[in-house]
Amino acid sequence: MINFLRWAGRVLFVIGMLALVTVGLVLTWFADQRSKKLSELDAQSRIILTSAGDQEVATSGPADGQPVLVLHGTPGGFDQGLVLGAALSEAGSWVIAPSRPGYLRTPLATGFFFADQADAMAALLDALEVPDAVVLGVGAGAVVAAELAIRHPGRVRGLVLISPPTAPVVSEGIASFENTPILGAQILSQVGGDFGALLAVTRLEKDPGRVVRQILAMDTDWDDELLPVNTVLESPVQLSLLRALAGSIYPLSPREAGARNDLVHLKFPQPLAFMQISCPVLVLSGAADTAREVVDASAIVAAAPDARAVSVDRAGSLVWFGAEGDFVNDTIEDFTKNLPPPLPAP
Repeated sequence: MINFLRWAGRVLFVIGMLALVTVGLVLTWFADQRSKKLSELDAQSRIILTSAGDQEVATSGPADGQPVLVLHGTPGGFDQGLVLGAALSEAGSWVIAPSRPGYLRTPLATGFFFADQADAMAALLDALEVPDAVVLGVGAGAVVAAELAIRHPGRVRGLVLISPPTAPVVSEGIASFENTPILGAQILSQVGGDFGALLAVTRLEKDPGRVVRQILAMDTDWDDELLPVNTVLESPVQLSLLRALAGSIYPLSPREAGARNDLVHLKFPQPLAFMQISCPVLVLSGAADTAREVVDASAIVAAAPDARAVSVDRAGSLVWFGAEGDFVNDTIEDFTKNLPPPLPAP
């Protein structure tokens, strides 16, 4: 009996040591991956001191092309802006992709409220010597884009709003974002920090079908059998875009302050004076968005003098994915190419 206990103890000791070694190797791998990703992000962007404070920004496309300011969603950063603006930069536009306040290397102090962030974006255009730009915003970034057009009308040639929240986001408690329909809130509550975000990116490479289904299930209200998973998997463009967007939430921790700030202000939004937007407006939203009660494109079209809405069938807030997803970039490109000259600032 004593020999058996000694043998069992040795086996348990070996198992424990192997477990510790395994955990150590995983943590070392994770730390190495995170460090490499942060270094890559730093190398892709620069910090500009503006009148509103420090702002991180990256650009793509020809510098003599039409400027397009891309304001990312929740969570995100300049890297997400580059992904969302890739089709426009390939078509000849000069894409300007900042990290909004609280994301990556842009401090939250640069713009706590959405109106402050809009002023910060005008200051960024000043620093870049850009008199006016087309502005594309996604989610909370669309709110900032609208504020920019309202507060600085002469700076915005045209406005593209993708899944813009127009009503308060309702959820339990001020600090909690569980059971919130906004996709960004679900990411914060379900991904599980930097390690969870890295696992999600890794799984998307190894088991794309499973991860695509999970993302679409979070973002749309379609039953499981109706989710356009195969459409995404069979489209190299859509699958590549989804992988790039997934990568733009990792690492999550340097984006969390901005994301939580977005979600707090989306719960208690300031009314937007859409009737004061003088430039043309294109609103894109998904017909199957789980947050469609929050995203009401008709409210914008009814108020803004020159606005039109496009509802994307079988899509959620990520309007690029699904049966009609491939025409979204064409719609945005056509809109930007046919804009009139900007109106002078009052």
